[in-house]
Amino acid sequence: MSVHAAPEEGDQPVVRQYSWCMPALHGTASYRKFCRTLDLTPLPDGYGVLLVADPRWGGRYTLATADAYFLSLLHHGLEEAGPLDGVSFPPGKFEYRSGWPELPPPTR
Repeated sequence: MSVHAAPEEGDQPVVRQYSWCMPALHGTASYRKFCRTLDLTPLPDGYGVLLVADPRWGGRYTLATADAYFLSLLHHGLEEAGPLDGVSFPPGKFEYRSGWPELPPPTR
């Protein structure tokens, strides 16, 4: 799994980590446990995950998408920008979950 830290800035929501969680990278058992933790349906290609901190209210939440390619596109912008100030996502692109799960380590 790739885990990347984004820069911290201002008082807007900030992506603290983003990652890909896939059975091919983490093994079926770890991947299924991750999906159970977030109440996600296991998918053959896995999920792209954003771990977000919102300093406005001190909250942490997880955004998960089945569109790993979309997360790859975001990956480049997040390396440069960090905060989610003014960012909007297409409806239904991400599933929202409260808190941050433990991301499984890669099996390779």
